[in-house]
Amino acid sequence: ITIVDTNTAADTTYNIGSTAAVGIVNISRGVAATGDMLITLINAGTNAVTLTNNEGAINDKEDDTTTDISGGTVTLTAKDEIGGNVAAGAVTDTLQALDVAATSLDVSTTGALDLGTHQIVLLEADGANLTLDTAEDAITVVSTTGSLAVNTVQAGTTTPDAVSLTAINGSISSTVNSIADVIGTTITLSVLGVGNDIGASAISPLEINATVLNASTAGAVGNDIFIRDTISNLAIGTVNAGSGNVNLESLIGAI
Repeated sequence: ITIVDTNTAADTTYNIGSTAAVGIVNISRGVAATGDMLITLINAGTNAVTLTNNEGAINDKEDDTTTDISGGTVTLTAKDEIGGNVAAGAVTDTLQALDVAATSLDVSTTGALDLGTHQIVLLEADGANLTLDTAEDAITVVSTTGSLAVNTVQAGTTTPDAVSLTAINGSISSTVNSIADVIGTTITLSVLGVGNDIGASAISPLEINATVLNASTAGAVGNDIFIRDTISNLAIGTVNAGSGNVNLESLIGAI
């Protein structure tokens, strides 16, 4: 399914695949379309989903935590926020997230010069590979089941902001190459569940570039934290692994 939405002012609501999964979905709104993309449902099964809104946002149409977008590789690009705002308010879904179920998430917001309106807020159903960035606002991702594998998560390519990653029943990891994979001002990392870690080991840590680090696990033996800051000094907010191990490293600065 390919749609080029020429609606130039009003928001558009999308409900695709409500009875059965469809094939590849590609929907775009051009530079003349100033409204938002509001998602009731896009169900592509394991196929790719690509949504592009050059002048507006991409948000959950409903105030709920039901999956809005299902796909294999899900690519979302918007000038304004992706998640973080819902038309009906925030009574049921206090996170105000866009709810997704994907294998890989490639998500970007491009707007700048208007702080607080270009954030990324995602509720991921089953873990995913993450490639996320904003120009100037915060990034929040919660995985309700499954691990988060970080390619790159950068909050603020022009004006840095905060990153929050949570795996409720999984771990958080990245590829080790001495290059920061999670980049932000205050970085908050949380994993829950038996045997789940932040980073894989002391030689395979999660690599970050943070001003302040907060990190926590479920706190049992084997719920460990392995983090390396690759760029500068690392200030600690709260790091709590309970009975687990903590290994923090700063390649260049102090801790």
